[in-house]
Amino acid sequence: MHVVHFKSCYNTQDKALREKDGLLVIAYFFKISPEPNPDIQCIINALTQIVVPHTSCQLPPQPISSFLHMFDRDYFLYWGSVMTSSCAHRILWFVSREPIPISLEQVCLATQTRVQG
Repeated sequence: MHVVHFKSCYNTQDKALREKDGLLVIAYFFKISPEPNPDIQCIINALTQIVVPHTSCQLPPQPISSFLHMFDRDYFLYWGSVMTSSCAHRILWFVSREPIPISLEQVCLATQTRVQG
């Protein structure tokens, strides 16, 4: 999973995408666990609301630290890119080396949403 942040002085993600310092992506890996992870259930619930491809939904405002661990542990940091329909954009990536536990049931709920669309 990746969480995209944009610099507020650019007002929108689209505008920030055009700037060298506009976007930061925080990426997390998941690892299957026997028990559901209550910390990410709000994300799973939000994903079930997405029924049409290429759409999104918003979570209620809350500290990201309430469901994802902070980067005070081992991580990778690099300048990478993302592709849009027109070109590649330079983005700073933070990638956590510590996986987030997720149950198979939670994975199924999250991926089922995308398949149905």
